[in-house]
Amino acid sequence: MRLYLASKSGDLRTVQELLNQNVDPGNEYNISSLYIASYEGHVDIVRLLLDKNIDTNIVNKENESVLYAAVSKGHTDIVKELLEHDCNPNICNVDNESPFHIATRLGHTEIVKLLLIHKGDINVYNNEHQTPLIIAATLGRVKIANLLLEYNCDVNISNNENETPLYIASCRGDIAIAKLLLNYNCDPLISNKDNESPLVKAKSYGHFEIAEMLSEKLNINNVFYKT
Repeated sequence: MRLYLASKSGDLRTVQELLNQNVDPGNEYNISSLYIASYEGHVDIVRLLLDKNIDTNIVNKENESVLYAAVSKGHTDIVKELLEHDCNPNICNVDNESPFHIATRLGHTEIVKLLLIHKGDINVYNNEHQTPLIIAATLGRVKIANLLLEYNCDVNISNNENETPLYIASCRGDIAIAKLLLNYNCDPLISNKDNESPLVKAKSYGHFEIAEMLSEKLNINNVFYKT
């Protein structure tokens, strides 16, 4: 318990003393000392624990890994340390959300870069069949979307409603995301469950610039009029 509490509070000296006494740095309260130190952002303590070859892939009761905890708090330095110590970047929680999902959702661009470098699964989908790219399109994360596309993610994968990233961007009126997706050859013909295409939705919401881009991609002329 002392090691857990010291790791939680950031008491580096106590952690060092306890580790020198060979105190087990394992699981307490179903949360390891490494997990709590990673969550709280105590990078020096994380390094000490990693030097003891502690299991970096231990999870809590929600199946959230140590890496997931660090990503969720935006602790880039700790994420880097964990990945360099072979922490699995593809462990998903009970909602099938991976560190990639949470990093994209929260806009942690530098963490996304680290996950890409360390072979995180860029096409993993959660319980709503959302991939990191779908989340990026939904939230307008242009930089992250560009990174994912540079690493050849599936540009046409759909969510539970059969909505592609391009469909979502067309509905939102996100010109930057739509242009990016079209540059990476996202299929503009894929429709949702109601058979509505990105072009139909862009027109219906008055997103005329996106409608023009889609029409050009489809080689369609005079398909809409501004009113």
